[in-house]
Amino acid sequence: MKPFGRKAVLVGLLSLTDICGSSAQSPLPALEPEVAKNLFEVYAGCRPYWKVMDQCLPSGLDANDYARLHQSFERLQSIGLEHMKWLARKAGISSAKQQQIIGTATARVTATAKGTCETTPSLIQEYRDKCAALFENVKAALKEPPPRADPALAAENADSAAKFIVSTCYEPIDDISRVSSYARMMKWHDLPADAKNLMKPADSTFFEGWEVDHDGLTYFVSVSRGHFKGRPTEICQVTVQQRAGPIISRIIGAVKVRSLGTNSDGGQTKELYELVSHPSVRSGAMMVERAGDDRAFFTVAFMGIK
Repeated sequence: MKPFGRKAVLVGLLSLTDICGSSAQSPLPALEPEVAKNLFEVYAGCRPYWKVMDQCLPSGLDANDYARLHQSFERLQSIGLEHMKWLARKAGISSAKQQQIIGTATARVTATAKGTCETTPSLIQEYRDKCAALFENVKAALKEPPPRADPALAAENADSAAKFIVSTCYEPIDDISRVSSYARMMKWHDLPADAKNLMKPADSTFFEGWEVDHDGLTYFVSVSRGHFKGRPTEICQVTVQQRAGPIISRIIGAVKVRSLGTNSDGGQTKELYELVSHPSVRSGAMMVERAGDDRAFFTVAFMGIK
């Protein structure tokens, strides 16, 4: 998307210092199920709206303003996700229904955006006020310490992420074209060209990548073909903005692996595992790459070696 003009940004975004916010640390008030469902639907449209607005920040902004607004949009999306999970439980919305609501709302924002930041005034007109009304004070929320983790929610996210990664990438490494077919069937969003160039392995002979929203989390999935010690390989990789430990422990509990060692340079930690008794490949590996400080961002890749 081409960033929209500075004037439109200031009109549409500087109100972030005045619009509402409440951190996930502060509980939402008691709500009737129907009210909770309505709020969930509003959030479903606001999260893609905030994402588009973040992508359309103009390059002409002062660096401090740019960083502040970018962090604001990221926090809005993060808080919104936590509240959506709470609202879904309160309203009794099934996972399938959640995905349907989110998909419809995202498609509407995408259709209005039309792939360009020139249409953001229309988005601002439609979404700014009702999205601001979801919060009491974003400025105050941004100054608050990070919200305390909800153990039940963290476990739920870790379970969901582990199941998604295993079903998406572990099973089909005998033939990654199955991942590509599934991506087309499920209408996953293709990664932009720049992202593909950044993620594509240097020696790969084939590469595809997608952005996937699943069960309230966003994943970057890619598949590639290459060589390992002269042997052809099929690789499926997933990147997610969550802590690695709880998810990797669940993956290891679901598939048979043998640790082959860990390498750390202070900035990054890389772990290598041999896949034991994979249902369709004789030789395979799992690779995990995480930040040295174990921040909420990691990549796990499965490799089938022919």
